[in-house]
Amino acid sequence: MILKINSYCQELEDSDLLFHGTVIAVAICEDGILFASDSRSSFTLNEKYSNQVYAYIENDRKIFEIGEYLIANSGLSMFNKKFMEDIIHKFNKVHREKSNIETTFNNFFDFLKDEQNIPDSTLFIESDFIIAGYENSKPKIISQGKTGRMYQENIGHMIHSDTELPKFLNLSRDIKLTCKNLSPYMEKGIYNLAEYRADNKVGGPLEIIQITPLNDHITLKSFQKNHFKNYKDMAKAILTNKIEVKYIFPISEELLKKTLKEGIELGY
Repeated sequence: MILKINSYCQELEDSDLLFHGTVIAVAICEDGILFASDSRSSFTLNEKYSNQVYAYIENDRKIFEIGEYLIANSGLSMFNKKFMEDIIHKFNKVHREKSNIETTFNNFFDFLKDEQNIPDSTLFIESDFIIAGYENSKPKIISQGKTGRMYQENIGHMIHSDTELPKFLNLSRDIKLTCKNLSPYMEKGIYNLAEYRADNKVGGPLEIIQITPLNDHITLKSFQKNHFKNYKDMAKAILTNKIEVKYIFPISEELLKKTLKEGIELGY
């Protein structure tokens, strides 16, 4: 079966677009939904310098459980000084009742705007979101990005966060479309895309999870994840060399540590 692939955020015809990192790909297979993401978080210069990456860390979690489903975002890793992991944890504590996938998605955006005070411009211009799971044993993927909301519900359909990913998947035409069969193609495709882009925004170990028709989550590929409660927690880990940082330029280490110290002083 050939995948029918849709990109939900980054439109190539937009000449002003700066591609962000985090590649998310979600495909509906015969035996479940395959949810994949890279784990790199990059530190960039401002737009005057075309968002040039000057340092990055790996092993940042991008996929989270939200109610019965899985959700991920590409773009910003922090919202109003909070990491996605902390925001999702707080949302799940407030929204314990079961709801369908679209209601959960909508409730999450309401929570971000009303409870976390995050403006629409941050949510829908600087970031893109995707949620997936099963309703009454039927698969459903919903994405919300710069181009609006997109839905997929059929086996063989895929939504992803980068328009150029499909040409790197190199799927065999006779592949039986199961999650385990598709997983290595997804992994190789994301890494090949990262090599092609050569901008240091995509990479690190991948997380690949299968969602079953019962909404159980089976980890097919994972890694030891970073856990930061807030900006200060992350900054201290970097400043004390508790996590490995890849510095791109000779001045990168000095620049990053100066920026992190200033962030702590400003109360981030």
